[in-house]
Amino acid sequence: MELTRRAINSYYTRYAKTDAWTTLGGVYQSFETCIGCGDLMDELTTGYQKIAELAHAMLPDKKFVVSPYSDLNLAQFDIATLEMNKENFKALARIGCDVIAPQEGRGTGKGAYFYPQWQNDTEIKMVDPALLLILQYLTAGTPDNITFSERFAGSARQMYQTFAAAVEELSTDEGVKVELWLNFEAFEYLRDTPCLPVDRMGNGMAEILQRTSKSRADWSLTEQGAYVSHVISFAWDADYLCVPAGTDYTMSLADEIYADFDRPIASDASWDAAGSTLTLHGFNIASSSVQLRLQWTDTEGAAHAKTVTPAGTDAQWGTHNGRPALMGEATYIAPLKPTPTKPTPTSNWYVIATVTDTRTGKQALHPLLLDPPTAK
Repeated sequence: MELTRRAINSYYTRYAKTDAWTTLGGVYQSFETCIGCGDLMDELTTGYQKIAELAHAMLPDKKFVVSPYSDLNLAQFDIATLEMNKENFKALARIGCDVIAPQEGRGTGKGAYFYPQWQNDTEIKMVDPALLLILQYLTAGTPDNITFSERFAGSARQMYQTFAAAVEELSTDEGVKVELWLNFEAFEYLRDTPCLPVDRMGNGMAEILQRTSKSRADWSLTEQGAYVSHVISFAWDADYLCVPAGTDYTMSLADEIYADFDRPIASDASWDAAGSTLTLHGFNIASSSVQLRLQWTDTEGAAHAKTVTPAGTDAQWGTHNGRPALMGEATYIAPLKPTPTKPTPTSNWYVIATVTDTRTGKQALHPLLLDPPTAK
């Protein structure tokens, strides 16, 4: 506590009378806790509460930010549930955490990107082979054919949907205000081609990690971007700046993002009550040039597809609705004929939605899987 007090006092002494002070949004408590690993221990909650109270007392107009991690990997925490994560998220909000930026977990193998339709029957290696390598590194004996349901209590998308519901419930039921941010892990928990050697003094990377790709950055925004107000990431130096030897990378992650900044990313979609209009939220989609392609099957298992252009767009949707400022909205008139019908009782049932910007020729790297409108 004394160290925290001295640090905050140092910030205030040096910067309070400068223009830089107005740009300081708050302070980040870097001590991590597992938000989903059982009930939050009393002493841990109490510790966070004392630090939050101190930060608010010394910096009354600034926010107190924490970034806990969750663990939905059943091999590491076999009683993990989404509900446990939700209740502990609420506990952190109640004790004064203004911003909670959960670590997504995909980089560390604590979470996974998958849709409900993939959970039971889809092998992880078919969707995310890099994640399988991480799981096998973390847990010896992990089989090549393991499915998502055999290893994870839920998906990263479901986790952030759960946190977003907690934000609404806290506000409506208790008058507690908290912001939900996404902490994207820009690394793979593997050791073969690290960005930088370990910095034992703690000035840089604390352990060997491999960087990730622009494709996985897009995937993270596809899975979780629609449920948060801001996105942060770990770690700029070195995960965004290095081009490790012995890999297929020809530029840094930062340069990959700069070179591909305008690629569309679809994050969430919903049908209207009639099942004929689809509202889409995402990045680089609020343009008349962004087409939506839908693919589905009928009762006989025959494949169908249609491509539609937006009936309306709103590039400021994110700003006006508490979501990332770059998130837009596009509305498509898209009745599906013939109606999607589940071919067999046990078959996966979904509509594949892919967006493409005809102006640039760029297609989203990761499609959305939607329930058909008739599934409601």
